[in-house]
Amino acid sequence: MTAMSHSFWDQLISTLRWRSLLVGAMLSMISAFDANANPGDIYLRLYSSTHSWDNQSAFGHAFACMEYHLNSSIKEECFGFYPKSTSALLIGGPGVAENEGMAKRPNRFNPGELTGEIGVKLKNNMRHDFFVLLNDWNSKNYKLTSANCIDFVNAVAAILELNRPVRLPTQTPTDYLTELKRLNPSP
Repeated sequence: MTAMSHSFWDQLISTLRWRSLLVGAMLSMISAFDANANPGDIYLRLYSSTHSWDNQSAFGHAFACMEYHLNSSIKEECFGFYPKSTSALLIGGPGVAENEGMAKRPNRFNPGELTGEIGVKLKNNMRHDFFVLLNDWNSKNYKLTSANCIDFVNAVAAILELNRPVRLPTQTPTDYLTELKRLNPSP
């Protein structure tokens, strides 16, 4: 095989891999959307991920996404709770409820990284209450065992009127979302 044909095949294989990853990501995103949603519907979904606040897999991460169902597409805004600085991770300190897109975590939605999901169509004042909650959590201190991303998602679950599991200091985001789904089989 010549160097030119070898390069062609390498590029083709690389392109096919990226396309298959893209198709897989699109299919996983499409399956997350409610088939009964109408334009104007707003959903709030809670997720767990294998990646933590700094894209490492030690703790994982829990976060919430607001989905706005439009005529032609779905717009999504995702928020999680983080320490304002890396030094606050273990010792505690100021926290921030930050937009996931702004949090320098570009690989959050790669296929296989999401480990749990539950969503609710918003009613009454739930949207307003969620944004009040975001504002409140921006003044909270981050504590790894008692005021972290899971506690933030747990507070959002209360707004969604979900049955919430008992919070344990050693609970991972995946453990929490698994139990939340078990307690709410069809929210």
